[in-house]
Amino acid sequence: IVPELVRVLEAAKLPPEQTAVIAFSTAVVDTVKKARPDLKVYWIVSLKRDPFKAATVVEEAKRVGADGVDLSADD
Repeated sequence: IVPELVRVLEAAKLPPEQTAVIAFSTAVVDTVKKARPDLKVYWIVSLKRDPFKAATVVEEAKRVGADGVDLSADD
């Protein structure tokens, strides 16, 4: 998915500040940040599906280079 995303974004010729990538997968976050470090990439965490502890979320977000985290905590 990431190579195609990068291709489409490059073809669009939008400045990086106009494009943010969001993903549920830390692998996707990590890969996008490595391919396009100029983009903001956010990790979506579903607390209902993945009951992470706050410290674990912060550690994982740092590990993959996420620019932020969205805690999807719907019931």
